Amino acid sequence: MASSAQDGNLVADPAAHRVVTLERPDGQHIIVYVDGSQAPAVKPSGYTRFVCMSDTHNAINASYPVPDGDIFIHAGDLTSCGTSRQVKQATEWLVSLSHPKKLVIAGNHDLAFDLETYDQRWRGKLREPDDPVAVKRQLTEAGAGIVYLEETLANLDASEGGWHVFGSPWQPAFGGWAFNGERGAFMKDRWRRIPEQTDILITHGPPRGILDRVFIGESCGCDDLLARIKQVRPLVHVFGHIHEGHGVLTDEHTVFINASTLNHKYRPAHPAIVFDLGRKTET
Repeated sequence: MASSAQDGNLVADPAAHRVVTLERPDGQHIIVYVDGSQAPAVKPSGYTRFVCMSDTHNAINASYPVPDGDIFIHAGDLTSCGTSRQVKQATEWLVSLSHPKKLVIAGNHDLAFDLETYDQRWRGKLREPDDPVAVKRQLTEAGAGIVYLEETLANLDASEGGWHVFGSPWQPAFGGWAFNGERGAFMKDRWRRIPEQTDILITHGPPRGILDRVFIGESCGCDDLLARIKQVRPLVHVFGHIHEGHGVLTDEHTVFINASTLNHKYRPAHPAIVFDLGRKTET
């Protein structure tokens, strides 16, 4: 769904279910197709097409429809628990995609990608623990246009739109999984690392109050992430983590995309979300 800002809150607009557009005050134009299969085959001239998914948890294979585009974004939880076999399977799926570039972050289920937590918490609990460094390399060294972001900034080429894309896997603590941080000072420090020049932000978890409600109605997003977004004002924020929140919301400056592919029962249920981004506005 799309939304508008009303009295400081984001309000869903069911009538704008399929196509959402945002014309920012700086003139930047964004077109979003909540059901990416409905995007026209030909994008507007001069635009970059992004295809977004998240939380696939090894439940997606080559038969699942993924629209074509210039850049593929995956906002974490490629796997169920980050084993070597699971990462290999997920990487093979990413390699099979036609997109020239694939921007990928980890999520809380991708255990081996959080090297410190894996050694401290998970190695002793697993019957056959993996070498997390080797597991991670299966993805990071796969080639095929895959770019892994972990609190890092990717500067896209001019031919790709020239956008600055920052990715972070962190989210507020939940069950001691990967990249979990305590709310408050710790998470605030993580979000300070989002550069001011970020055009597209990819995080695993949502900001507070934006597509972040679980099926029991609890809002699980991060207040400090929302505060940092209000400072940076990225064009687009892509995330997942909360499977029930799949959809799109906008305010005056940012398009928020929850790209979760599985539903809360961990079944493939949600289409990829596509957005077309006009040429970068020079400031």
